[in-house]
Amino acid sequence: NYAFLCTAFVIALEMTSLVNAFILSNMASLIIIGSKFAMGSPVLFFEGLGALIGFIGALICASASPITEDDNEVANSEHLQMMGNILAFLASVSTALYLTVAKKLRSKVDLFLFMFLLFSI
Repeated sequence: NYAFLCTAFVIALEMTSLVNAFILSNMASLIIIGSKFAMGSPVLFFEGLGALIGFIGALICASASPITEDDNEVANSEHLQMMGNILAFLASVSTALYLTVAKKLRSKVDLFLFMFLLFSI
């Protein structure tokens, strides 16, 4: 999971802008709040409002097209940028999954074993 996060972020940096890769790969808290809402768990008003604003900002960043001069290059660049945006978002989903699982697992597993499993798998 941690290896996927790091690898996805580095590959996304090659495909999209630094700003998009950074913003989209650090949305774990928004994904956790969104998943709480989707599963019917209670979400505080300001948590939901903040998550909504964050998702709107991420969509604005992800939908911005790159500035190039050749129309063919724009089409290829937009496709590559969208793939990088999706990969960066998947890195964020991976982080949200890690945080959710680690929260429940850490109290049941020894710290050394937990860290070993985290960095070896």
